[in-house]
Amino acid sequence: MNQIKIKTFESEIYKEHSLSPNLEPLGKAKSTMTLRMSADESNGSIEWEVDYDNGDYDCENIGLWFDNQRCLTDYDGVFSMPKEAIELLEECGYNSDYAK
Repeated sequence: MNQIKIKTFESEIYKEHSLSPNLEPLGKAKSTMTLRMSADESNGSIEWEVDYDNGDYDCENIGLWFDNQRCLTDYDGVFSMPKEAIELLEECGYNSDYAK
């Protein structure tokens, strides 16, 4: 997979899980998202690294699938797509309406 773009930002982080309809706040954290795409752009991933103020660290991988029009058709790895991931995709010319 080819690295396309890196986005860094700071935001509130919440844990989503199927055991509860409520979001669990984890606090403010610095994040880095790295978009990687296959050569034919049919699939890719966003590696999301989260660095919390208390020294804890998380890494999530968001799998991405696209049609031949550069439109997102599916994703996996998160319950809902973070707005920053949607922004990253759109900055790179991908339609992410499916995730909104």
